[in-house]
Amino acid sequence: MFKLLLLKLVDFFKARSNFHLLIIFIIFGISGSVSLFISEYIILIFNLKALIEYSLVYWFSKLILLLFSYQFILLIISFIFGEFDYFSKYSLKFVSFFKNRVFFSFLSKYK
Repeated sequence: MFKLLLLKLVDFFKARSNFHLLIIFIIFGISGSVSLFISEYIILIFNLKALIEYSLVYWFSKLILLLFSYQFILLIISFIFGEFDYFSKYSLKFVSFFKNRVFFSFLSKYK
């Protein structure tokens, strides 16, 4: 059962081996933790919590900041671990998603 799940994870993440899958998970974990810390630090530096009184807008802006800081930090951490080529594909997919769907659909409303 465990081996079947592990094989499915290796196939899903297109890992070369079980050790490579472990490295991928470590990079995802470190990147997520660091991006949470950095995004909170950026909010404190710019004093966004005091500027945005409405909590829904604050959490939305925090989420957007977290998403973009995560992509940037993911590339840095993957470069340190020597997996930049592997993770740059995911970051490019993320950027192209926002460029094609979110940003241009937002602009098309105001034409």
